[in-house]
Amino acid sequence: IAVILDADSSAVAGGSFDVQVRAAGSILRAHAAHARRAVLAVNSAERPSVRVTSLESDWLAALGVLAAVEPNGTRPAVELLARESGPASRAVETVVVTAKVSGALATRLVQRALAGQGVSVAWIDAPSFADRPTKVEPELLRLQAAGVAVAVVRRGDSLETVLGAVPAARRAHG
Repeated sequence: IAVILDADSSAVAGGSFDVQVRAAGSILRAHAAHARRAVLAVNSAERPSVRVTSLESDWLAALGVLAAVEPNGTRPAVELLARESGPASRAVETVVVTAKVSGALATRLVQRALAGQGVSVAWIDAPSFADRPTKVEPELLRLQAAGVAVAVVRRGDSLETVLGAVPAARRAHG
């Protein structure tokens, strides 16, 4: 399972990035608590990654990465999935935590979903963290139409409530 945290500097508003980090950490922790092998890959300038298999020492290493991450990414998150040698490209299941879904990222995720891989997206509505109206995100609709589970997190939402809905949505799509 690859948990990709998109640290795109252009998609941050208010405290939205802190919520992205908490969402990625929550998802990663849930997998580690069930002893599922996972990798955290961060799309920041440094592009750190850490493998997590339990809530022991490797979880603490992941917490260190999450605590230190800054929203300073300038390259598209889709590159983490496209690199054949990257840990995220080899995952059977992919969870992307982002505030920006580009057409290229949506295309790659739809391809993975159509190939039978588990794909889900936690989209952080960054404008809501700056009291700006949310605009329609056609790529999110495209992902949902392809059977990708999408959780939308807005300012004031409970991560537990919103992220807990993702597995139910995935079951609904087969």
